[in-house]
Amino acid sequence: MRCKLLVVVAAAALHLSSPEVKGDTVNFGRLYRGTSAADIDTTPTFPGQIQGINLGNNIEFGLLTGNETVGGVILRNEPTAFANGITVNGPAPANRGIAGQAPPILGATADDDALERVFNFGEFAKTAAGFNVTFPVTAGEKYKVTSLFFEFISLTRTFDITIDGVLGVDEFSVIQNDGLHQDALSGVSRSSFSAYEAIVTATGSSLVVGFESGESFGLPHPLAAQDPVNFGTLKIEDVTPFVHGIIVERVPEPSTYLLALAGAACIAWRRTTKR
Repeated sequence: MRCKLLVVVAAAALHLSSPEVKGDTVNFGRLYRGTSAADIDTTPTFPGQIQGINLGNNIEFGLLTGNETVGGVILRNEPTAFANGITVNGPAPANRGIAGQAPPILGATADDDALERVFNFGEFAKTAAGFNVTFPVTAGEKYKVTSLFFEFISLTRTFDITIDGVLGVDEFSVIQNDGLHQDALSGVSRSSFSAYEAIVTATGSSLVVGFESGESFGLPHPLAAQDPVNFGTLKIEDVTPFVHGIIVERVPEPSTYLLALAGAACIAWRRTTKR
């Protein structure tokens, strides 16, 4: 009887519940600031249906190391990602590049160390066209897309983030979302990163995550009013996207999600009553 009640309650709450995302709301999805690998939700609901790419790990530009595993998710180097159906589309290699930077200091776990290595290098576009990363998906299913960013190179960078051509974040500034990262000599530790997370429904057999130049070039820095000492005289001078990694994970529909929870609760209750 109690199990039936749990299922009924779960079904009644369908219109109120869905897999959640974290952070400040943007056009759709959310931005958040992380301080460890544990802040990235990488627990797969459907085993084998979670994909990741480490964009800074790219033989095309002469940099190729092993894959990185964060929270059980493999962020593959580009050749391995390509072999698994992921593609990077956009300007020719001459208009894209890899940049290295001092990574954030996130923690002492193996996942933290792997994520730090992901943030050590990132891929950037040299033109306004930006670039797209395409993932194989199943039409009609829901997917959670998490893009990872860390900025220690340009204080004046903004760009747009799209999913399947729809604008998710307009004029995104990593510095604005995550805070000013200064050299350790300044006494400010580089101990956080930014992520954009959104849940979308696949409309076809591929899902395209895009990074494009915005329209803010020459405008005042978004932090000018908030921090006039560091940003009061700065203008946006860099509109080239700079990205480190992307994770795409299939997630359940709200009905599947809640009924699965109810089923798990029933099993747990039955085990407890048999003791």
